[in-house]
Amino acid sequence: MRSVVTRKPDTKRTSSQMVSVTIYDVLSWGPCSRYNRDVLTEIFGRKKKLTAIDILGLKKVPAADRIWAIARDVFLDDCSLRLYAADCAEHVLKFFEEERPEDKRPREAIEAARKFARGEIDIATLNAAWDAGAAWAAAWAARAAVGAALAARAAAWGAWAAGAARAAAGAALAARAAAWGAWAAGAARAAEQKWQLSRLRWYLTKHGR
Repeated sequence: MRSVVTRKPDTKRTSSQMVSVTIYDVLSWGPCSRYNRDVLTEIFGRKKKLTAIDILGLKKVPAADRIWAIARDVFLDDCSLRLYAADCAEHVLKFFEEERPEDKRPREAIEAARKFARGEIDIATLNAAWDAGAAWAAAWAARAAVGAALAARAAAWGAWAAGAARAAAGAALAARAAAWGAWAAGAARAAEQKWQLSRLRWYLTKHGR
């Protein structure tokens, strides 16, 4: 059994209390080539440092890129990142359950991910839930809502992967794929992005560094 993760007090934090990062910090994370020093300088504007909340508010930067930048242990603890990954997966689980309401394996895998993140189960128990989830995900992958399967798998994988930050960003992307796969409309993807950013803000204000 893993030791229980100690959470920070559930109190709202202001931007002045949060960790801030420089252009050089962002470059050290290895962003894609379009975010070179000149582009980042333009994004930062007159500010030498940005907090996670500042980055969250950069509407000219695509939502996926903002999530990539924020969902890392610079800004959030390991437990919060893994729980965020599970939240993203669960939010689109309805697409799977609408067609297969009797199949509880995706929801069980997501719940196992949460329990592992909180230190309530060990890796063997999580792996058992993952193995069960892999079977339904493979069968479901040929369907239109493939993203829903991928999202739930991302949550289960994210709870034990080496990088919780990578898991959180991956689950968010997979969840948006589920919304797109189910509705095939830009509005659906935009709505999912809005929810993900809102949920990320909640974690930052409650548990941000």
